Amino acid sequence: MMKKMTRVFGFTMISLVFSSGAWADGAARFAYENSQGGVTAGSARQVSGENGSAARARAIHSDGQGNVETATGRSVQGVNGGSAARTGSTTLGADGSAQRQSSTEVNAARGQAGRQVSSSVGADGTVTRGRNTSVQGVNGGSVAHTGGTTLGADGSVQHQSGSDISTARGQAGRQVSSSVDADGNVTRARDTTVTSAATGNSRQGHTTYNSSSGLTHSATCYDASGNVIACPAR
Repeated sequence: MMKKMTRVFGFTMISLVFSSGAWADGAARFAYENSQGGVTAGSARQVSGENGSAARARAIHSDGQGNVETATGRSVQGVNGGSAARTGSTTLGADGSAQRQSSTEVNAARGQAGRQVSSSVGADGTVTRGRNTSVQGVNGGSVAHTGGTTLGADGSVQHQSGSDISTARGQAGRQVSSSVDADGNVTRARDTTVTSAATGNSRQGHTTYNSSSGLTHSATCYDASGNVIACPAR
């Protein structure tokens, strides 16, 4: 009930799975030689009391080729419905590569929040990292952000990110991309959108930068029907 086999990064990965139903307090351990010439081992434990319950588990899987994978998980459940959980996995490749993923979720009376993070180092030295975060309030407001960055083995850098905010007063969004190539040339672009909940009017902005041509910016405003209107003075 606490483990299943899945596929992650091209290897067999042990995932820790907490059952949605109640299970008895206690602890368990396992270890055995697997069919890939390595070892699979892990442990799990759960405790509960008048204020709620908590569980944690971990596992490791290796093969005969020098690849190693680990997974961990923790969860907490309150008696009033609040909960938090975090899972993570790491893969170390025989070729020198490495990957890491983690996820966190929190649920409470005032809303929910989550975050996912991933990172990797390739055998050629390329580094990538990504992160997604989100927050949702009980009254409908929300915030979300995504981002990713790659550092190339040749010294180049690439980044992309996006953010969205929604409240009773309106919505706002932003998308950003930037890069630096191996020769040091820089490019950057940013798009923004803001919409008023009261009028439906919106403003869209576009900004670009290039190390050879400089900075440019433009903005266009629209009414609720999509007609172009004059942008208000800032």
